Amino acid sequence: MRRILAVLASAVLTAALVALTPATAHAARGTLLINGKWYDDPHGCYNAVIWPLLVDNHTNEPVFVLNDSNCRGAILGEVRPKSARAFDHGASLYIP
Repeated sequence: MRRILAVLASAVLTAALVALTPATAHAARGTLLINGKWYDDPHGCYNAVIWPLLVDNHTNEPVFVLNDSNCRGAILGEVRPKSARAFDHGASLYIP
């Protein structure tokens, strides 16, 4: 009887851990062109090194351009999938 209870408790604990574990993050699929440099399956924050910031989004996710480095500050705009934009004062961009 103890063995059955131990197995059941283990199964319940495993199910609870699986249910409570967040899903893993996925990079966007495709390529992102930032000021002439290509990034495959990008995700996260990218800092601009020259201005204007030129973004050509060939991914399945939107790109958000911010006015401060390290993806801080206000969002200046969005570059939707399969589109391109230029930003005079974009300092960084974020792609989920």
